[in-house]
Amino acid sequence: MLPSAFKPHQVEKRNLIRLGPKYDGGYIVHKKSLDKITSIITCGLNDDWNFEKEFLKKTPLCKVVAYDHTVDSKFWLLYSLNNFLNLLLLKKLKVRKIIDVFKYIDYKLFFLKKNIHIEKKIGKKNIKKDDLVLAIPSSGVHSNGYSLVRHVLKNKKINLKNNSFLKKELLRPTKIYVQEVLNLIDNNLLNGCANITGGGLADNIKRVIPDKLVADIDLNKVKTKKIFKWLKQNNIDDKEMLKTFNCGVGFCLIVNPKNLNKITKFFTKEFTPYVIGKITTGKNKVKLNGKIDWS
Repeated sequence: MLPSAFKPHQVEKRNLIRLGPKYDGGYIVHKKSLDKITSIITCGLNDDWNFEKEFLKKTPLCKVVAYDHTVDSKFWLLYSLNNFLNLLLLKKLKVRKIIDVFKYIDYKLFFLKKNIHIEKKIGKKNIKKDDLVLAIPSSGVHSNGYSLVRHVLKNKKINLKNNSFLKKELLRPTKIYVQEVLNLIDNNLLNGCANITGGGLADNIKRVIPDKLVADIDLNKVKTKKIFKWLKQNNIDDKEMLKTFNCGVGFCLIVNPKNLNKITKFFTKEFTPYVIGKITTGKNKVKLNGKIDWS
């Protein structure tokens, strides 16, 4: 049985509003929930912060924390040059295109409003050689890999109603790490981070690793969970397991070694981070060594 917080709720349409753009990046929220939200964490800001801007108009005391290692000075230089060239090639000047050329100014002004909200960015420039890679335990499968899970259940002809272990594990809510990560940011203890979703450890970590550096991961140190051990027993090879599931690592932190002891105090015992690797020099951004113990 799902926790009450996750059960469907009937909501009147008149209490729903859309914030942000009409396309991807905009979201429908419940009016009554706005006053209860104190923090927003944005992963993948890119060049659109309209949702955050409109949200802050509704709740000006809310704290916004934005992450996107791709949004740097090089990003804005190329963005501005591209839009400026497009503007010159247009037969008719359009207000929207003119605004796009000066979007960087709007970006800087928005993220300078520290009297209204706090915004800190972590990214590639903060990650250094010899930093540690920490794993925060997952609560289970989280929200990725259920197509493969269903395939296994179908092939094994398993009825979840008759299997208390699988029913409990597969309906276990996803652990959300927002508050812990915000605490680390507020205390300047975090150089980089990666949410381990589809693509597993390798695909998600490499997105935050700078050129010429490598996240050297020791899979022998990964503390997997019973549900993944059960899945592995159903003819799924290691490569597929690591690509599809979090395998027990729900979130990764990249930190300075001297901050290791300070970091653990922000986590409960169940989700205490532990070292699974470090940052070294190289070309491939992620290197997986060893093997997870599935026994």
